[in-house]
Amino acid sequence: IYQAVETSAIQVGSEVHIALADVLGSALKCCGVPQFLSFVPFVSKPQSALSADVDSSELIREWLIQLLHKYTRTMPCLMSDFALCVLPTAGACKRLILELEPTAATSMSSKVVSRVKFLHSRINQLWSLLPDFCIFGTPRDLNNSFPKLTQIFLGVFEDAKFQSLIPHIMTTLTILGKHVL
Repeated sequence: IYQAVETSAIQVGSEVHIALADVLGSALKCCGVPQFLSFVPFVSKPQSALSADVDSSELIREWLIQLLHKYTRTMPCLMSDFALCVLPTAGACKRLILELEPTAATSMSSKVVSRVKFLHSRINQLWSLLPDFCIFGTPRDLNNSFPKLTQIFLGVFEDAKFQSLIPHIMTTLTILGKHVL
């Protein structure tokens, strides 16, 4: 229902729209990120959404990213939730970029070029969730998950195509540092 409201497939008043968001936010806080995303995944059509021939708008539910931004900062989260629930979708988008970039470079098709830009934007949006997973308090699994994530962070620092993700990592490190002090 919420997706239909977000995409204007059905029209509702602003009070209903806000109430729907609040219900989804309460569900997120109640069941946690992994279980919530198992019910409401980032990808609306998981079996085919991360292939080159699917419309970009179907790849990732943008409203879900906004909902996670709003509510993960108000609840205890785990770093492993980010690693296991958000990063796989970002990784799938990156793989699709790598698949599309040779076509974009040779054909100069505006559709392919815009698709690659869209995917870069979605990866940035997904990574922008990382600091929100740490705002409420130090993640309970920091000692176990952080060492594993550092390898991923180093990969981002070394990848010239994804330098836009560095501020999200640096913000996260700053937040974590404040929790330690």
